[in-house]
Amino acid sequence: MSETWNAPTLVLALSAMVHVAFAEESYSPHVNRSHTTNVYWGDTHVHTALSSDALIFGTRLTPDDAYRFAKGEKIRAASGEEVRLRRPLDFLIVSDHAENMGVIARIAAGDEALLATQAGKRTAEALNYPVSLLEALNADTDDLLNAFNAATLMAIKADQGLVKGLGHADYGIDERFCRSVWKEVIESAERHNDPGRFTTFSGYEWTVAAGGHRNVIFADGPELTSQVVPFSAFDSSDPEDLWAYLNDYEERSGGQVFAIPHNGNLSGNRMFALTTRRGEPLTAAYARRRSRWEPLYEVTQIKGHGETHPLISPNDEFAADEIFRWGITKSQPDSKKQAKRPADEKEQTEGPVERRPVPVNSYARSALMLGLGQEAELGVNPFKFGMIGSTDSHTALATADQSNFWGKM
Repeated sequence: MSETWNAPTLVLALSAMVHVAFAEESYSPHVNRSHTTNVYWGDTHVHTALSSDALIFGTRLTPDDAYRFAKGEKIRAASGEEVRLRRPLDFLIVSDHAENMGVIARIAAGDEALLATQAGKRTAEALNYPVSLLEALNADTDDLLNAFNAATLMAIKADQGLVKGLGHADYGIDERFCRSVWKEVIESAERHNDPGRFTTFSGYEWTVAAGGHRNVIFADGPELTSQVVPFSAFDSSDPEDLWAYLNDYEERSGGQVFAIPHNGNLSGNRMFALTTRRGEPLTAAYARRRSRWEPLYEVTQIKGHGETHPLISPNDEFAADEIFRWGITKSQPDSKKQAKRPADEKEQTEGPVERRPVPVNSYARSALMLGLGQEAELGVNPFKFGMIGSTDSHTALATADQSNFWGKM
C-alpha cells in the first residue's frame, strides 16, 4: 500500500534530514564570522584655526578644541556661545589644509619671522579687522557684519597674493616650519587618543582648486607620521603625485595611509574624468593606483550632496535633495540677473537646463557606472569606492545637525 505525503509533513521531514546532516555544525551561519559588526560614528573632515581660510573668517579654535568638542566636552564657539554635542563621537580626524598650514595663525600670534616677509606684513595688516567676528554677529544692524566681510575678503586676497597683483603669497616658509606645525598636529591627535573610547588619526587636506580635494589620513603613531611633512598642492596639483607620496610613505615607514576625495560636485566635471590631469586617457596602471589609494569617497558634506544631480537622474525625485544649488539654477539666455557661480562651474550652469552638459564626471552615482565601463575596457575599475559623509566644518565643530549647527566658517 502506497503512502501519501502532504506538504507540511514533507517540509518537516526534509528539515529533520537537514538538521541531522548538519548536526555537527552551528545552526547560525554567522557564528564564526570574523568581520567587524560594530558601528562607529565620527568625522574625517574638520578644519581649525590652522587652516588659513578658517582663521581669516573668524575661527580661533585649535585642534585640541576640536577633539574636546568631539569627545562631548563643552567649549565656546566663535559666536561666544557655549556649544556641546548631544552625543560624543567615536573618532575624529582634524584635516587642516596643507597649503600654508598654521601660517596665518602664527602671523596672528605675532610670529617675527613671518612678519619680516612682505607677504606676512600684508596679511597682518589685512587681519587687523575693524570689528571682531563676535561683534559683527551680535550687532543690531548689518553694518558691522558687512565691515567684517569686507575685511575678510582683503585678508583672503593678501593670503593668496592677490593684493596689487603680486602673485602667490610668499611667506618664506621652509621644511623646518612645516615640520613644526605638523608636529603640533600629531601631538594634538596623540593627546586625545583614548583607545577603546575615542580614536584620533593624524591627517590633513590636499587642496587643489580644480579637480577635487583629498583628505590624507595616517593610521600610524608619531614615530612614523613624523617622518614626513604634508604633501600640498604647492608641491603638485596632480593626484598621481599625491599617490606617489603615499606609496613612498608606506614603503619607507612600513605604515599605512590613504586618501578620501571630496567636493566632486564642485569639480567642474574633473573629479571622475576619463583622462588624467595631463589630459591623457586612463590606463590600467592609473586605475590600479587610484583604486589602491582612494578606496572611499566623501559623498556628502556642508557644500552639498555629491551622489547625483537632477541632470543625471531626472526621474529620481530625491536627486535635488541638498545639492549645491549653483548646479541647478535655471537661467535663460536673456535673463537680466544671472546666478553667481564659481568659474569652473560656468559650463554646467549657463543656459536653459535642457541645454547644459550633464555633469556625469562630478557625481558618485554616475562615476560608479563610468567605473564599470573602464573595468570592461582596462580590466581595472578606477572608481570602485565606498561612501562616507563628513562635515567639512571650518569652525572646529564636528556637527551638522540643524539644531546644533554653527555654520561652515
